[in-house]
Amino acid sequence: MTDFTVIGGPSSEQLAKKIASKLKSKFIGCELRVFPDGESKITLKGKPSGKILVVQSIYPPVDSNLLRCLAIISQARAFSSKVYLIIPYMGYARQDRQFLPGEIITMELVAKMFKAAGASKVFIVDIHSITALEHFAIPAKNISA
Repeated sequence: MTDFTVIGGPSSEQLAKKIASKLKSKFIGCELRVFPDGESKITLKGKPSGKILVVQSIYPPVDSNLLRCLAIISQARAFSSKVYLIIPYMGYARQDRQFLPGEIITMELVAKMFKAAGASKVFIVDIHSITALEHFAIPAKNISA
């Protein structure tokens, strides 16, 4: 057994289970409750230890899954100084540069939020544009499915 705990976010629980199995690591799922106003409440179903891999896709609904990802990273950081993020689908990766005056480079903000939440390193599967990785102040790597 490795010294990793794999946390499967609501959008990627099955993939996280497979990763945990391959790594012979502990798996922790999340309980998701969505309130009538659309707010999400996430509870980890166990206590992580060692280095932590958070697996959460930023797939539609993009905004909801992004916020859920940030919440999981933040909670994981309370248990470990090494929190690695695996993103099977990266929403906002197409917004990696300004094409027209006034357009916001949303990928830059998203990268800052991952760092602020406590991620140590990010692995993104088949990112739309390698340029998007330049916005990260923490190590970020594109990997192929």
